[in-house]
Amino acid sequence: LIQFVQTSQGTSRAFNIGKARARGVEVTAGVSPVRRWSISGNYTYQRAVDESDIPHRQGNRLPNRPAHRTFLRTDVGVGYLSIFYEYTFQDKNFLDRANLRPVPSRHIHNLGLRVRLSSRARMTLEAKNLKNTRIADVWGYPLPGRSYFLTLQL
Repeated sequence: LIQFVQTSQGTSRAFNIGKARARGVEVTAGVSPVRRWSISGNYTYQRAVDESDIPHRQGNRLPNRPAHRTFLRTDVGVGYLSIFYEYTFQDKNFLDRANLRPVPSRHIHNLGLRVRLSSRARMTLEAKNLKNTRIADVWGYPLPGRSYFLTLQL
């Protein structure tokens, strides 16, 4: 297995892990209980383990491979307006093969309002990371806190 791993200098490099085992399942579902209301989501479970010949790494979790990931979204529309909410969860994982540098789990909440301006134009106002949680990506780099976006789509 070739796996990108963060080095001590804070950069990433491709390493030949040797032998690894990755097993898991992914489930995706969506439903629209009534007109203009939808609920969708997915869940991923992955157990990725280092099975190389290096004794102190055998059985360790592979870096940047969280065991659990979840994404949920609901969208409700009335007339020319729609509002949506998104929730993302990512389980803790590690930056290194020795499993000594953890990245904590994260919960992110997003909220948005979309306005249909015409048959061909939409405007979206979105607030991401509503709780202003200090989080890092799978490489350990900090991600923005609460942020706002205004998008015009033609």
